Amino acid sequence: MSDRQNPVRMIEDNKDNHKDVLRLFGDVNLDLEIVKELIEVSLQKANVCKLNDEELAMLCPMFGLEESDDEVCRVLIKYNLHYLILTAGCKSSTIYSQHETSTIPTPEVTVADTGLMIMGLIGGTIFPLLMGKAHLI
Repeated sequence: MSDRQNPVRMIEDNKDNHKDVLRLFGDVNLDLEIVKELIEVSLQKANVCKLNDEELAMLCPMFGLEESDDEVCRVLIKYNLHYLILTAGCKSSTIYSQHETSTIPTPEVTVADTGLMIMGLIGGTIFPLLMGKAHLI
């Protein structure tokens, strides 16, 4: 894809256009090749990836994978991720590293708000792992 065809580049190039014109965002038809490329670049640059089981299911056809969730996660971790975290709703959460896997069942709790869940995950799990202060069980 040339730089002129790149939608992110086109938006960035035109962000200072302050003319009084209609600016419409709609009719989103995702080009799966662009989305796949964006995901691959993100996986190559990241050292931690957190997905839920629904997101993982969307990635499978994009990457031509038909394996189990566990096998797909083992394929994705090969992007040089330090950790891949897979949450499976009320069933379990699994942390994959290059050499270890740790799965724990999801505790039964009353959920009031999931909006700050990622902050708790970063503070309680990811940051200590990256700092060498914690280990997979």
